Amino acid sequence: MESLFPGRIDMGLGRSVGFTEGVRRALGRDKQDADDFAEQLRQLLGWFTGEQTDHPQVHAHPAEGLRPAPFVLAMGSGATIAAEQGLPLVIGDLSDPDRMQRGIDTYRDGFRPSRWAEHPYVVISGTVAVAATTDQARSLLIPEAGSAAYSRTRGSFRLWRRRPRSKRGRWPARNGRTTKTRCAATSTARRRRWSRNWRRSWR
Repeated sequence: MESLFPGRIDMGLGRSVGFTEGVRRALGRDKQDADDFAEQLRQLLGWFTGEQTDHPQVHAHPAEGLRPAPFVLAMGSGATIAAEQGLPLVIGDLSDPDRMQRGIDTYRDGFRPSRWAEHPYVVISGTVAVAATTDQARSLLIPEAGSAAYSRTRGSFRLWRRRPRSKRGRWPARNGRTTKTRCAATSTARRRRWSRNWRRSWR
């Protein structure tokens, strides 16, 4: 992509090794692999600079010689790694500003200039919802929170749609049927299935 669009590609690099165990197995990784992030980062960037030493007879083309902007996505120890390797930092935890500020201070204090960045460079990432009221803004974030929880437990991303409330504060009906009617219909269907199964068991 850097070859197609020079100077327009940002490369985000983080310690995450997959949301769930199934995803980690598919990637051939385990949770412990995150502990080796610093060395993996050096090796990856070495393919672009031509300085990687693990496979001296191998060269990556067209990556070698290109300079996509690398950003380390971090909250804790990743900020220290970004500082040591002289890389820009993306950090985000708006729910705990003090923790976020400590991470930024650690990064700036320990930053070492590199060919990738001469000075500390920080991007603060956060999820922001804009609405007329706080409650409305919070309701906009519910689908994203649900999708995040689903992806972390199931290993796949699901689109959650927020159903708008009516003026009376109730969920609107679907297909012309009220929620109460749907529940009654579901209960009736379940009783019928139970009755059929019960009769079959006595035949």
